[in-house]
Order: sequence, then C-alpha cells, then structure tokens
Amino acid sequence: MAVVTEIKTGDFIIVKGDTCKVTGVERGTDGQLRFGLFNFDRGTEGIEETDADIQYERYTAESSEFILKEKKNDSLVFVSGADEGEELEVPFSIIGENVKLLRNEEKVAVKYINGLIADIELPKVVVQVVESTEDIEKDYTRTDYIKDARLQNGKIVVVPAFIKNGDRIRINLDTGEYICRD
Repeated sequence: MAVVTEIKTGDFIIVKGDTCKVTGVERGTDGQLRFGLFNFDRGTEGIEETDADIQYERYTAESSEFILKEKKNDSLVFVSGADEGEELEVPFSIIGENVKLLRNEEKVAVKYINGLIADIELPKVVVQVVESTEDIEKDYTRTDYIKDARLQNGKIVVVPAFIKNGDRIRINLDTGEYICRD
C-alpha cells in the first residue's frame, strides 16, 4: 500500500478494483490531490480526486527485456531479448523524440498489464559519438564556451568547447542534453 502523497507519475495503482497508470499528479488549492489515470481494465482515461491520507495498492506490471533492432523514419523496432522471436514496433509519438538517441542493441524494459503494453523503460543515459563540431580558438579570458555538435544519428546537441570530432559523449535521454565525455 502507498499513501497518496508517495504516488508519482508513471506508477501503477489499483483504483476501485481496476489497474491504472498514473499519468499526472496535481495538488489542488482545496488540499485535494488529483491523479490523471489510464485505466487498463476499461481502456479509458480519467481523473481521480482524493484526500492526502488515502492509501492505494501499488501494482507491479510484468516486465520483459527487449533490444533495439532497427530505427525507421517514425518508429523503433524492438526484438525480445529472451528468444529473439517477438518483435515490437513503437512510434516515436508514444515514447518521445529523444528515443532517436538510442543505438541499435540498446536494452529496454517493456511493462505489460493484462497483455497490453503499459510502459517502456528506457535507459537514463546513452553514449553517442560526435560526428562533427566546429573547432573554437581558445580565449583564456573565457571558460564558458559552448557549441553545437552533430551526432552520428544526425541529432544536434550543445556541448562544451573542448569536445572534438570522434569524442564519445553521454547524453541524458529524458532531456537530450550533454552530460559529460565518456
């Protein structure tokens, strides 16, 4: 059981006997908490309003490992890591544009509820190679230079001036931002 204040977006909970995914959390001015929910049992979206001291049962979804096999123009194709048999094609619109930063052979966890895909857990950090970036002359009076770098997949990210062509860099998959050199 979890108290309402512990529940966050992406959690799976049981509401009135139905399995739901929390799609958003908001505290109202009246002290009530409001959850955006997707109900897997009914296939509907809705809002649950409740007091902060109410408890909900958390639900653990079934999880399977998949590996990125192929990138298409508007989707990614994953193959089951267990037996290389099951394929899963997911449009970018469902999981966000930053998934274009995934490389082939990256692993993801696919969560299922009642046979339906409930969520895809992507890695938090990915490593990419800088294909091209401009050289910047050193100016010893400034240390905050940044520049654009084109990655091998065509995506442009902002990096510090010391990054060069061919460098491997870590990128936050949630934000698409540079973290550090690998």
